[in-house]
Amino acid sequence: MARSLIRSKIAKAIRTAQGGASEDDRLLPGHMRLYSYYKPSLAATSYAIEVTQRITAIGGDDDPKDNAQELTVFNSTPGIDKDKTPVRVRQSFQVVAPQFSLDPKLINTFYPPAGHQDEAHILPHIVFNDPHVPWFREAGLSNWMLGPIDKDPSETLGHNLVPWLALLVFQPDDLKLDSSAANAMRLDTIKAKNGTYLYNSAKLPANGAFDMSVGNYLSLDAGSRVWYEAGYTSPPDLDYFNKVLKSSPDSTSAIFPTKTQLKSLMLDQTGALAPLEAQKLMAHVRHINTVGFPDAGVEEEGFYSVVVSSMTGNQKELTASTHIVHLVSLEFLDSTLTDKSSPFLTSTTDRIGLVSLFSWTYQCIPDSIAFYDTMEAVALQAQPLRPPVETLKSLLQTSKTPNKVDPNASVVAKTLYDRLSAGYTIARWRTPTGEESVAFNRGPLVPLGVDEVPMVAAGTKTRPWPALSMTGKDYQVFDGSVGIMDVTYSSAWSLGKLMAISNSSFNAALMRFRSTIFQTAASSTRVQVNGMQRAATVLQHSLDAVRKAQDLAAGTFTGPVSRVNKPAQLGVTTSMRNPRVASTFRDAISTAVAASASTRAGTVFNGFDGASSTNSDWEIILNWIHDAMYLSAIPAHVLFPEPSHLQSHNTSAVMPDQPTANPEALRFFHIDHAWIDCFLDGALSCANHLEPDYDYTRLSIKAAYNDYLRTPIASTGLIPPVPRYGFILRSAVVKSTPDLRLTVTCYRQDSEKGWIEDLKRDPLVQHTKLDDFTILSLVDCAPDEIFSITFAQPPHQQRFSFPCNPVYSHTTGLVTQVKSDMKLKRLYTDPTQAPPVSDPYIDTSSAPPRSDAEKLQWEDFPANTWLTRDDDSQSIDQANFYNDNTRCINAALIAKTANDKLNLWAQGSLFGGKPPYYDPIPSSCVMGLELNDSSVQLTIKNPTPTAPFPSWTRQLWTGQPPAPSPRTPADSSSGGVSSGNNRGSGFNAPVPHATSAIVSPKSISLPRQDVTTLLARLPARMLPHRSQAIPRSLAVASRGRGPTPSSDPFTNSPEPMFELLIHPDYRPPPPRPSHDPRNTGFTNDVYSPLDYLATQTQSLYDLVFAVRRRGQLATPLTLQSLTIEVPVSDGAGDKPDARGYVREPLLMDNNYAGSGARMCSNQRFVPELYRGVASPIGSDQWDGKRILGIRLVPRSGLATGNLPLAADARAHEASVRLGDARLAPIADTKATVRVAQGIDPTTGKPWDKTLPRGRCLVRLTEHYGNRPDQYSWCVALKIDGPDKDPLGNKI
Repeated sequence: MARSLIRSKIAKAIRTAQGGASEDDRLLPGHMRLYSYYKPSLAATSYAIEVTQRITAIGGDDDPKDNAQELTVFNSTPGIDKDKTPVRVRQSFQVVAPQFSLDPKLINTFYPPAGHQDEAHILPHIVFNDPHVPWFREAGLSNWMLGPIDKDPSETLGHNLVPWLALLVFQPDDLKLDSSAANAMRLDTIKAKNGTYLYNSAKLPANGAFDMSVGNYLSLDAGSRVWYEAGYTSPPDLDYFNKVLKSSPDSTSAIFPTKTQLKSLMLDQTGALAPLEAQKLMAHVRHINTVGFPDAGVEEEGFYSVVVSSMTGNQKELTASTHIVHLVSLEFLDSTLTDKSSPFLTSTTDRIGLVSLFSWTYQCIPDSIAFYDTMEAVALQAQPLRPPVETLKSLLQTSKTPNKVDPNASVVAKTLYDRLSAGYTIARWRTPTGEESVAFNRGPLVPLGVDEVPMVAAGTKTRPWPALSMTGKDYQVFDGSVGIMDVTYSSAWSLGKLMAISNSSFNAALMRFRSTIFQTAASSTRVQVNGMQRAATVLQHSLDAVRKAQDLAAGTFTGPVSRVNKPAQLGVTTSMRNPRVASTFRDAISTAVAASASTRAGTVFNGFDGASSTNSDWEIILNWIHDAMYLSAIPAHVLFPEPSHLQSHNTSAVMPDQPTANPEALRFFHIDHAWIDCFLDGALSCANHLEPDYDYTRLSIKAAYNDYLRTPIASTGLIPPVPRYGFILRSAVVKSTPDLRLTVTCYRQDSEKGWIEDLKRDPLVQHTKLDDFTILSLVDCAPDEIFSITFAQPPHQQRFSFPCNPVYSHTTGLVTQVKSDMKLKRLYTDPTQAPPVSDPYIDTSSAPPRSDAEKLQWEDFPANTWLTRDDDSQSIDQANFYNDNTRCINAALIAKTANDKLNLWAQGSLFGGKPPYYDPIPSSCVMGLELNDSSVQLTIKNPTPTAPFPSWTRQLWTGQPPAPSPRTPADSSSGGVSSGNNRGSGFNAPVPHATSAIVSPKSISLPRQDVTTLLARLPARMLPHRSQAIPRSLAVASRGRGPTPSSDPFTNSPEPMFELLIHPDYRPPPPRPSHDPRNTGFTNDVYSPLDYLATQTQSLYDLVFAVRRRGQLATPLTLQSLTIEVPVSDGAGDKPDARGYVREPLLMDNNYAGSGARMCSNQRFVPELYRGVASPIGSDQWDGKRILGIRLVPRSGLATGNLPLAADARAHEASVRLGDARLAPIADTKATVRVAQGIDPTTGKPWDKTLPRGRCLVRLTEHYGNRPDQYSWCVALKIDGPDKDPLGNKI
């Protein structure tokens, strides 16, 4: 979704404004936590469950101990065992985890990327989206493979855990099979699914992996594959292996390295499995804040598991060479290599088949372009989105050179220079008369700022820019200097219409919306222009006439006598094309659109605060328009009409015949809002079948959208952000680093310090990947406001490498030896002594400075590496760190050496007894950090502004200058979203220019009527979709409060996600009560006439507890359960408490004997009834009182059992039915409420009536796994009397 990032930011701002939960435990942006392993709660194997329940009953009050009875219940079979007791029954289940294949969706990224080149000393790695992947299965049967190992005496858990998979790096010849080896392993006898044999000497797989079924793999010669039988020795397991696995059709892949190579990789010189055990140091987990990642939200956190290969490429080769990386399974490899019963030890074959779960190929080269060099080159060639500077300079030089042959050549060159500099291209175009010509055209992304409302030259004057167009031709601009048409805006109009038509949901919603608006406005217009009376008034006059006629017949009539009047000859106006009604009809359309674009509370609908629109079609229209503002509905070839603008350019003197295919480019652009306006005008012109002359509905939709753009969201003070500026990065770095982190900060003017960096404003509104090489980023500020733009490597996608120095032969020039040249990094376990970190997301300006005794004198050290000094803490023996024959690092030795050196360094006298590092056990976390390349970033800084930024609010063009914003932009300290879109408005020529004067036009605006007052005076038919609920926006009757005053202690939590309504099963849910702003308690709201529960019915009926989500936006919350507390009568009589509140029970007593609770429709929840006491709220009439509880537990596939509140229908509603409820009579007989009575026929205003009702409060509590519980209250009204169903039948 185009606006997923900004939706997350605004949701955070709303939570902050409403006093959201504490976020102290969240990771700061750019930070991470490391875990040496992430073991699943249950390993992949078979399990059984026994359930036993013990029931104790107290028999009497005199001596309850003697009368107590106990009963033990458990699942059993009819038979009995030797002790004559029932045989217990176990419920068996199996935890399944990947074994012979891996879902590609689990893979986040891998390095080096497939097909790319990198240096030979790089250690390939793979990143998984699930932190459990490397430990899904137990790696083997050895004790050190069955659980965490390397325990510290002072701790209970081990520091490391051996993963069940590893990355191995091969060269193609290592995996190449000849026919004799394939025959020895019986590989040439296995057929693939297509009927052909797997092994074909003429067509071997490029990556050395043979695709086969699991059954085929296990049918290979037992000595030529992993000995899986070692893990299936018990009778049930052995039966599963023989009957299921050996005949399994599931797919897998196998590679066949030599046994000698496998032994050299997994066994040391003594034959021990030390290298295999050292794989525990090559996998770890990184807990990362993903702010700034492409397509990530705000405050989102990710857990990524990382597996690093212990093998490098071949560093002895001087030319580029192909290497293949395989993610292989280590399961039961320990038994295969060392168990005396293993067929591997007695087999005569030369190869062994390993299960390959994933693989890719890359090129090893002597030298490679690193992240630093690539990004530096990109930054040096960065420019606006237009042709290269050399091309434009050549055109400019031509325009200044006189041409004697063609005097107009310089004028044409200058015009072409101006157009190309402004981002235009020349396209083929056919005139309306059929001639083929050329035209200027461009997309919405321009290299220079343009005015939002173009003024087009018309002779010596200018013609105003049209507010709308019925065909799009009004937006064509003719360039008289060269005689070429500019079709930029007319093509935008046509594209908008085409994209709207192609979107069936938007087109259908727009058609329904137009029809509703036209019918509503036409009805209102006819009532006004024809002087028609309201139906209630006509009925009242009819009753008066009948009454007078009856009096006249009875001879009791005393009124004046009047003759029959001749009927008027004036006709009734019914057509909306009548000029006499045009103005009234136009106003009625505006009124109807404004009503449909509002919430039921009368505020402007924005889609962020959870409130619903009065017209569901408006929500679809609004979302589509705003997504278009974020460029999501615009095809890529329109955004970038000239592909060469996104390619790096040849800076040599000789231009190539074809543009280079190297995708290294960073291009900046402005967004042409006039182009977007034309695009939207074309889109909104669809489905117009009722206004062929002039589309007033389209203008009213734009006006309603403008209200949305300038109205703050909830209590945040923020207006909906709109992109103004952006940039596109197309680089191989994006391919190798998909989660490239982006940070954009803005300037802020401080009264004392001048222009400083504003760390609390985040202008980034979209950061998304268009393809594997391209990232598009949009900001809601002008380029002058930007302080800096930073591209940084994410913590989980940095390279791992093992630096080495090659030793060359003086005679042959070949590499004879590769020596380790590793530089250990300084790590810290005491954050108070670590070097200060400069992070654009963290404001450290107000932090107190550290004292000399507390801080480490880190300035004395080179960045992150050791000093070359003579003390023991710096001398490192690296002779055995690397084996250049196997290309493997000695992970165990490196980790131990690094940990020992860190501990020795931390004990130095420099730190005064406060070691900055302490860890007695080396772990994979330390290993991962030591092997990581240094994190680098590219920062582009903007010059300091010279003048304040003008205020700006995005508005669609409606034929008049935008109305001034009714508020000043909120202060940037309000949250993480830009609170004001600073803008200056003005008129200029349509050709973009580098600088333009800010011209403030005269404000010409039509005041928008208050929606509350507006809806109150409209006819009932004027309010679509409002008959199902009492609108919150209806004016409250002015005759005093009426109902009994509320002094109860009931208040809602600041941020509940669900709401509760209660109704009988024979009626639909009641409308939400309409709130009276003069009353502080919500029990004094205005209720619907049908909002009640009858207590004296002929038969029992079911109660429906309708639970609904308040909004459908995605949230990071995880729901544990919902609890409904229904007060029941305790039989002692309810009396007022100290605050005057009387507890009104809903049910008769605590002995509910109905048919139970069941879900109405959403079977993702499981209902459970329980009896208990009410949660304390500070009222002696509520606290500790009896309740009947309904607990709704979600069904979840997560290990925590929680249900994420995502933007889907899983928790959209959770209505539950309580069968055969026995309602208690009203306890507080003096309680009254206000009940709506509709529209007063004499005054035309809404009115209500005070009626006796019992007010029962029911509590809904939301339990979450990642924030405090939230609760809200529902008022259920009762009447002591019978009731009827909608058909008139007595209940």
